[in-house]
Amino acid sequence: GRGGLCVGLATDALAANKMPGMALESIGLYASGDLILNCKHHRLGASASFDVGDVVGVLVERGSDSESSEIQVSFFVNGSRVVTTSVEVMRNARVYPTASMYHTDKIVALSCCPSDMQVSP
Repeated sequence: GRGGLCVGLATDALAANKMPGMALESIGLYASGDLILNCKHHRLGASASFDVGDVVGVLVERGSDSESSEIQVSFFVNGSRVVTTSVEVMRNARVYPTASMYHTDKIVALSCCPSDMQVSP
């Protein structure tokens, strides 16, 4: 099935056995098209689902105010924005790209090296 992969963002607070979005300070987009935030599933629809060969992007925007604990997170599938939402994190917390699988027969390639990243102006 399609639901075996979740990509997202998390802080150091995410336990290794938790998927992004299934703990505070994390968010995830499942291959099935569900957004997971604060342990709740939000169905986004077919345009948010992804499969083999698709490209999933995550954009994080943190305000210039270092006191803010809110970050804006946007997910893209094949270049199209599917959702933008805010996530509460501890002030000045580091956020990391995160990928999780829950089927053993899935192959995942994660591009997260500086040479793989694209920066918008």
